[in-house]
Amino acid sequence: MRPTLFLVLCGLSACAGESVPGPLVEAAPGEPLPGLTSVELGQFSSGKALFGRPFTPEEGLGPLFNQERCVSCHDLPSSGGHGAEPVTKVTHF
Repeated sequence: MRPTLFLVLCGLSACAGESVPGPLVEAAPGEPLPGLTSVELGQFSSGKALFGRPFTPEEGLGPLFNQERCVSCHDLPSSGGHGAEPVTKVTHF
């Protein structure tokens, strides 16, 4: 009985149509996706501004950072990207 049930399920899954995704929506690197609501666009703009804002040690910028702004390192292919510098992760437990 189990082999028959297995074969039936395999046959049914093979007959099931594949779902075809809609067209992909792309945006230029560092730019918001098309179709965002005004709230989402505002959140994107706030995050982008924060990403380019300078931080100081008094605000919590620690000794392991190379620059004072996130965008100083995370800039390839544009703001928010990976950057060109190698990263060494240091952890203390």
